[in-house]
Amino acid sequence: EWHMYEANSTVVVAAADGEILNKHDGTYDKNCARGGSNPNYVSILHDDGTVSSYLHMKSGYVTSLAKGTRVKQGDYLGIVASSGNSTGPHLHFSIYDINDNLIDPYVGPCNTLNNTTWWQTPRNYWEPQINKVMTHSALPVFGCHDEEAMNGKNLFLGGETAIISTYLQDIQENDEVVGNIFLPSGSLYDAWVFTSPATNTTRWFYQNVTLPLLGGSGTWIVRMTYRNKNYYHFFTVGCNNSEAIAGPELGSKGYIANTSIMTTAQHTTNSQTKVLYQANSEITFSPGFEITGGGHLKARIKPCDFVE
Repeated sequence: EWHMYEANSTVVVAAADGEILNKHDGTYDKNCARGGSNPNYVSILHDDGTVSSYLHMKSGYVTSLAKGTRVKQGDYLGIVASSGNSTGPHLHFSIYDINDNLIDPYVGPCNTLNNTTWWQTPRNYWEPQINKVMTHSALPVFGCHDEEAMNGKNLFLGGETAIISTYLQDIQENDEVVGNIFLPSGSLYDAWVFTSPATNTTRWFYQNVTLPLLGGSGTWIVRMTYRNKNYYHFFTVGCNNSEAIAGPELGSKGYIANTSIMTTAQHTTNSQTKVLYQANSEITFSPGFEITGGGHLKARIKPCDFVE
């Protein structure tokens, strides 16, 4: 969570149209224990008389809009952090109706406040999914902001061990997660299965994979499959200086290069396919390049050791 805090990963937006009723910024935002006060926050008076509040946001990132300014649903309000009475980065979101009664937007067996939903499109209580797949040099360390260390690593040498971690939400007891790791050639190198021992709102697990001393140079693909959906992560062994890709390409592909990539490839994909191009200096999409079938393409100018 502190890794996401540092990266400004989680943006807070207005739940509905209205005007800014009150706001505060400038409070220390790295609290790890209760006892803080006066969080960075925004409250909005909506057109139906309800008030929504968004607490514990990051100092210096609360919207610059003044009190009384109109906002639209989805407008930026701030960044999730841990200001005020907070034990870690999170958003405290609350709604009070026109009679100043606290409302729970989600209707379910635990809601004793109201019997109607406040969601325009109600979501399921449990939404099992993988949030992130990463490779590490060592196991991540979790704790307060001055203790946490993700130890993320995407550039390896032959013979090193890659720690492959998977981070999930709302995983159910006995759910299976299937892991596969593929050589740059596309051949399967290793596979494993994780079975959840219990139902948890959050869970992570890892697998150690020793990379071959020779013959593994290039971009590797990690594929985690959960509930019939594929999630991908790419890393490189050795980091080739440049890549030239041509001809037909099927399925998920990754290309990480030290300097440049030139491609005329025709990628045939589907909705669960990921294609990554990453180089430190230049990526050239030349005539003939195409991606069809609903896949996701990401191209970025980043060094080989870049970790998201």
